[in-house]
Amino acid sequence: MDLILTIDPSEDMARVLKRLEATEVQVTRVLDKLHVVAVRCEGASVQQMRAIPGVVSAEPEGVVTLDPREVPELGAPPPSLPNDIGASWRSPAWRRDND
Repeated sequence: MDLILTIDPSEDMARVLKRLEATEVQVTRVLDKLHVVAVRCEGASVQQMRAIPGVVSAEPEGVVTLDPREVPELGAPPPSLPNDIGASWRSPAWRRDND
């Protein structure tokens, strides 16, 4: 089974990778800046992967959509807020103004 693991940004990636090696999973890809690791695990369950200290989530591999506004290293800075007081860029008000 292929999984995508999200790593806690406050954790040292090398330490988490050592913990993963101890579980005998095969690390297939490391996206250090995004705190994401792709692994192939035969015989390990999603619950076992989530139990590893530093692993925030473990999801079956699939399409991962990253919004550059969520990851500044990918490009654009967060957009400014719309005129609606307290609205965030995820709110319908933002989408209405920019669609």
